[in-house]
Order: sequence, then C-alpha cells, then structure tokens
Amino acid sequence: MVDEENAVSFKKGDNSWKQIPELSLSGIEECFNMVYKDHKLYCLNFYKLKIFDFSGEIPVQVFKISVRGYIQMLEGFMRLPGIPLKDQMAHHKDDLVVTVGGDVLIVKSVRPSMSKIWNFQIYKMGSSKGKKWEEIVSLGDEAILLDLGITVLAKDVEGMKKNSIYFNATDYYDEHDRNIVFIYSLNTKTFEQPHQFVCSSIPCSNALWFLPSF
Repeated sequence: MVDEENAVSFKKGDNSWKQIPELSLSGIEECFNMVYKDHKLYCLNFYKLKIFDFSGEIPVQVFKISVRGYIQMLEGFMRLPGIPLKDQMAHHKDDLVVTVGGDVLIVKSVRPSMSKIWNFQIYKMGSSKGKKWEEIVSLGDEAILLDLGITVLAKDVEGMKKNSIYFNATDYYDEHDRNIVFIYSLNTKTFEQPHQFVCSSIPCSNALWFLPSF
C-alpha cells in the first residue's frame, strides 16, 4: 500500500502493517500500475518499470528499465462544440502484465478520438540485456487476464481462448455493467463476451480480479 509519503506492506504471519522506507525512497508512489507475482512487485510509471524483490525481510529494488516512448502521456486537445466530451477525447490505457514464463509485457489500449473501437498493442521486454521493448502479435497458447496483470495457459481453464485478452468493461464501455467481461482475440482483432460456462471457471460475476499478494 502506497501514498505520497509512505509505503507499507502486510505479509502472512505479520500482526500489523510495516513501513518500508526502502520503497518510500524509490519513487514507487509515482507508479500507476502494479503486479505482484512470485515474490516480486512490478511497478510501472510514465518513465520506468521497476521490479522489487519481496522474498527477504526487506524488499529491494532488483531491476529497472526505461519505458519512454511506450507509455502515453496525457495531452491537451481542442474541444468541439455540440459533441460529448467523452466522444471527443482519445482514450489511452497502459497495463503491466507478467506471463506464465516470467516475461514482462506492456499492453497498450487505445481508442482514437470520435471512435468506439479499442485497439490493443503488446510490447515485451526484450531479452537483449533488457534494454529494449519489442512489439509482439501473438501470445501463443496463453491468454491475458488484463485486470489481474498475468497470463494463464488457456488449456488450463475450460472454455478459455488462447491468444486473447480478457478484460473488465469498466474502463472501456460506459454503457455496459461494470462486471461484464469482454474477450479481444489477437487472431481476428474482434471482441466478444465469454459463454456462461466459461464464467464458472473465471470470476465473471465480479470481473475485477485480484491476485493473492503474499
């Protein structure tokens, strides 16, 4: 848990929240998207991706990499009269995702001004000393659970489609219920909703997923 001045954590076995001065001094409060997986906290801000190792008593920063040029900064625009503001605005969303194999992805969601169509782009942290990002067009046999920030093997969840992005409608479709899940197929570039039997395998009734932290 982070605010403008403090970072605190609570692990299994703890009796109270503990302050983490190492994180408070790291600029973690600037992060707008986080994922916790395999004792590592991945933090994304507009300039850098930072990774903290929580396997010891004191969390330590073990890696950082620039994301400049890949994260959309907020920009001003000229408003047109007679058209709703939400339709005029271009919408951007950047999400951090950690794959089954431990690769780090940035998923960019973009809806251009005056459009109702969302597009997704996926960038993977390159293997060349982690100094570059590479656009990928396929997830192979995996699927992204965007609100959770992870991928899963599609074959492990009945009815789940591989090479797809599962996401909550809250930030994408104002007219839909917040609990509705959508599927974006990277193969066909189309959207659909999962069948009811898939919802028995993933929590569709409350589609904002949370990852058990510790």
